[in-house]
Amino acid sequence: MAITVFIADDHLPLRRELQQLFETQPDLLVVGEASNGTEAIRKVKNLSPQVILLDISMPGKSVIETLAELRRVSPATKILILTMYEEEQYVKTLLEKGASGYVCKQVADIELITAIHAVHKGRLFVDVHLPELAQSDTPRLLPPLVPQVLSVREQEIFRLVVRGHTNLEIAQTIQISVKSVETYRARVMKKLGLRTRAELVRYAIETELL
Repeated sequence: MAITVFIADDHLPLRRELQQLFETQPDLLVVGEASNGTEAIRKVKNLSPQVILLDISMPGKSVIETLAELRRVSPATKILILTMYEEEQYVKTLLEKGASGYVCKQVADIELITAIHAVHKGRLFVDVHLPELAQSDTPRLLPPLVPQVLSVREQEIFRLVVRGHTNLEIAQTIQISVKSVETYRARVMKKLGLRTRAELVRYAIETELL
């Protein structure tokens, strides 16, 4: 059964982008959206989604007020905060107030999907792109190691591929040739018994390897 998701963000283009992303995921279903806290609270009370994506900065009610009200009207719902880099000072407070995690709006699609699955399972997700908090004593989602069948270099390739990087980008990042990237990538697929990038991404999500 698909995880029901509610999007609360005042930027219409972002809501449309997220809607389109989730439409490609058979295990995610958007059941509603809102552009401010008051609207979100009213709709969530009736919809009781499993996960809410909550923008940290919307017009009207403060995010702390909105978070408290959402938890009151739908206590079983997990709330994932959407934030910008410069807003990281607010995130720890929100986690203490009951948010299930936070993720930067700039992250790759696969990381956002991973975050949704993580909080749905009752785990706390802390985006590693906010270094100050990621290194604090705030609990964070620590992914398991990639199977030991993969070499260190293959593990590196694995993580970059599932995060959406092209062969050229990977080659430039780890300073090897594109041909070498293709070779390592083929080895990873063979060792894990996978044939396509889509299967690799699905494997990463299901085994929480991101």
